[in-house]
Amino acid sequence: LTRKQERLQAKTIGEAKEGVWTIGKLWDAYIATRKQGKTLDIDKGRYEMYLKEALANKEPKDLNLIEIDRIRILYLKSLSPQTVKHILNLLTWTINHGVNNGYCTGVPFKIKKPSVDNKKTEFLTNDQLRRLLVVLEESGNIQVANLMKLALFTGIRRGGLLDLEWQDIDFDRGFITIQNKGGN
Repeated sequence: LTRKQERLQAKTIGEAKEGVWTIGKLWDAYIATRKQGKTLDIDKGRYEMYLKEALANKEPKDLNLIEIDRIRILYLKSLSPQTVKHILNLLTWTINHGVNNGYCTGVPFKIKKPSVDNKKTEFLTNDQLRRLLVVLEESGNIQVANLMKLALFTGIRRGGLLDLEWQDIDFDRGFITIQNKGGN
């Protein structure tokens, strides 16, 4: 941990000893141990938006399965199953952090998360493909058009495409080496 994270965790632990370990205090202790970055910012936003109001002042031992199921069902009405799963994972990780560090007891039930089916396959019709290629050919930006064609013909994802360097392309053998340089 960095010194800043250690101070924040010590402050949170000190405050919690004065009272009880609520989800809000556990969350503060948990995020103090997390590495700074994009995913932490996303998790902070999810906590603030979806968990804080309903659960921040409750102790894990006071949570019940029906209450968590209501939250899951409510969010599934407007959010994707993957997003709801991320939200409930944050709650689980926060409680587990408290249990693993001896701050509190856990919940006496397993927090159910929605199953996620990420399979999504869509194909362009021949007509759509022809129109797309015409638009790309007529585009004033040849670099973007070429990137789009490369993605279209190889199936490479955006992150892999934007991370490409000339040494990743073997023109003689017809290979592209995709490296995870951006950490995504």
